[in-house]
Amino acid sequence: MTATLTPEERLGHADEELLDLKNGFVEAIAELHEHPEIDNSFAERLTAIGDRLSALREGLRLEDDLDKAQVIEFHEALWEINRLLTARDTSYDLDVIDHLLVAIERVRHVIRDALDEHVVGLPGDAGLVIQELKGWLPNTSNEIIAGLVGVNRKTLTRWGKVSRPAPRQLQLVAHLVAILRHNWTEEGVIAWFERPRRGLGGRKPIALLGDPGAEDSLLSEARAGRSQDG
Repeated sequence: MTATLTPEERLGHADEELLDLKNGFVEAIAELHEHPEIDNSFAERLTAIGDRLSALREGLRLEDDLDKAQVIEFHEALWEINRLLTARDTSYDLDVIDHLLVAIERVRHVIRDALDEHVVGLPGDAGLVIQELKGWLPNTSNEIIAGLVGVNRKTLTRWGKVSRPAPRQLQLVAHLVAILRHNWTEEGVIAWFERPRRGLGGRKPIALLGDPGAEDSLLSEARAGRSQDG
């Protein structure tokens, strides 16, 4: 099933499943809290959470759907959930419930962030990636976009007309713009690349785009920039 779905479809399904799981658990616990005499299956409810999260994990293709930082966050949250599910007794425990809800929401935040940052065509089709970039930056010239990608304008135009693997720097720029666009204006997104960033040791992002070793730092800095004004 996963092979026939796009990353966006898989992430969307995972987000819906997590929301349904969380809401259903909250409703069941609220009912159980008010009427403890009707249900003594707290342990069964926790087991069901574990089963649904395992199915959700199997429905994703982590190498395609999440980046490295998101994969780490995803696994850390699932590990915490597994710890809560295995290191407990079978009694109704409000502390376990609270920590489980926090951990489930942490998983959902990873999925929501991945959805927000999704780039069509990444990494397989340079033309689709460029279309996404131009859609997000409609008032930005091809010269500026090409400069970020590290090529000349003619090369960028040629890439936009063919289906070919997206080069690493094009993928990175598209990913960064996908992150920043939710909280910055178009002008703010472009300016972000030219401003020295404290999280990058005072260096400008544009100076690091060609360095494969700086990719994780750039993505972390862009995510931190969501809280700033564009």
